[in-house]
Amino acid sequence: MDLRLKDKVALVTGAGAGMCRIIAHTFAQEGANVIVNDLPPGDRAEKEWVISHRMGDKPFADTPEKLLGEEATARIGKRSRAEATADECRQFGVKAMVAYASVLEFDQVEAMVKKGIDELGQIDILVNGVGGTIPGGDFATTNPEDWRYPINLNLYGVLNCVRAVLPHMIERGYGKVVSILSEAWKGADRTFSVYGATKAGISSFTRTLAAENGRYGINFNCVSPGGTSGVEWTEQEQKGVAAELGEEEAVRRQKAMLRAYPLGRFYDALGTPQDVADMTVFLCSDRAKWVTGQTISVSGGYHMH
Repeated sequence: MDLRLKDKVALVTGAGAGMCRIIAHTFAQEGANVIVNDLPPGDRAEKEWVISHRMGDKPFADTPEKLLGEEATARIGKRSRAEATADECRQFGVKAMVAYASVLEFDQVEAMVKKGIDELGQIDILVNGVGGTIPGGDFATTNPEDWRYPINLNLYGVLNCVRAVLPHMIERGYGKVVSILSEAWKGADRTFSVYGATKAGISSFTRTLAAENGRYGINFNCVSPGGTSGVEWTEQEQKGVAAELGEEEAVRRQKAMLRAYPLGRFYDALGTPQDVADMTVFLCSDRAKWVTGQTISVSGGYHMH
């Protein structure tokens, strides 16, 4: 199916790694030009982002290299994550530009949007992909300092990006906005109370914006992944479990997790970033022009309520 995305311009936040790198690739494969957003390498915000991806009480990584692993580090080489993703997108014959910005800082986001419009002429699509959580544990074990970062990054980050690009989309009478959630937004996963609350807030925000901006021809939707394999930091976490507890225990835990996913039992695997990317890119196309205000689960049936 031709998604009619040739020469559209897609801004993808957090596209230097993880699911959003694959989302950027998929836009490029469909002929869209891509603005690859990521944090400037080596600054304070990057360090906070690494810490936000620790799973459990003990961090399994304290640098981007440890977080992403040897394979991803080798892929990047001497380039930044964003530059590596942009180079990969250009292999599909499209334009790709790098836009460094922290989505936490509205002035940086405004500058990023202006740069994208100045260099590529327009922004047709925004994918809000940046996210982070807090150390594992029930809410009673957390403290207010733990809550600050995920609330600011996940919720304010989306507000900043949408606010910066929305006037441009309204003026042009066209736009597609997709925000990446998590099945934790449904409130059924222990240890994800604050993270899930931020994602639920984005879902509500999306529905309201869909109601406000449908008259301008702008679609707002969310894509909600469950557990996903092939993401650099989850792969690193799995390696850490195997190193600490043994390969047999790591496999046992993976099999136990798969039992929560109806389709996981059939495929004997979790979904992949490509599964998330395919739904995201579809929702950003005019093939989905009559879909707005929705949160679409891409989770193999993990939570079906």
